Amino acid sequence: MTVGFVKGMRTVPEADFTPGEKERVVKVKNRFETLFEQELKKKLEQRGLEGLKGWMVLLRFQSDGFTKTASLSLYTYWGQEERRDIYAVPLERFLDESQTVELADKATEEVMDYLSQKAGHRQTLLADPR
Repeated sequence: MTVGFVKGMRTVPEADFTPGEKERVVKVKNRFETLFEQELKKKLEQRGLEGLKGWMVLLRFQSDGFTKTASLSLYTYWGQEERRDIYAVPLERFLDESQTVELADKATEEVMDYLSQKAGHRQTLLADPR
């Protein structure tokens, strides 16, 4: 799969997590990534974009010391780098496991809409030749 899905908690300092929160973040993040990647792969294949290159999805956790946020961004590298913010939600909402499927579905739709719109005509140039 050509998705450059970056994993990890690089932007929230460990000191900002409450006891037990880090474990919850890792658990929910892993579930979200699995759901998101499976659905995205399926939709890429359905739209004939499975070999598309030049893009990456980044899930990150941010903190300003008071508010913690989970955000998802799509980066494309077709000529010049562009970033499209898919969503940002409070960390507590992201950690609410009843929201995981909905957040993954919404993220998949947003990413696919953008990729289909922007990359459809570039597909033959950016597809993996294998």
